[in-house]
Amino acid sequence: MVRSSRLALGGGLVAAGEAVAGVTALVALGPFRIALFLITCGLATGATTAAVVALIDRRGGPGGPPGGGPGGGPPDEPPPWWPDFERDFWAHVRGRERTRI
Repeated sequence: MVRSSRLALGGGLVAAGEAVAGVTALVALGPFRIALFLITCGLATGATTAAVVALIDRRGGPGGPPGGGPGGGPPDEPPPWWPDFERDFWAHVRGRERTRI
């Protein structure tokens, strides 16, 4: 997946930048709270990026999974029971008494 690898690279770079900024602030400057905040932001960004990439890869990308699973779009042919179901459904809708809400 080209898109998920770009997302992983971008998220990883942002997470690494936040973590490096936090470590630099901790070592050089010494404001403990700011450093811990930046390190925590880096960890949270990395974890969120990993979760999103895993979900995108599991789903199969923008078009959904191959084989017409959930999110895969309509199947090429309707299932064999569909015409009977649709005929009965529309007969039910037409024969039903309509009321005002």
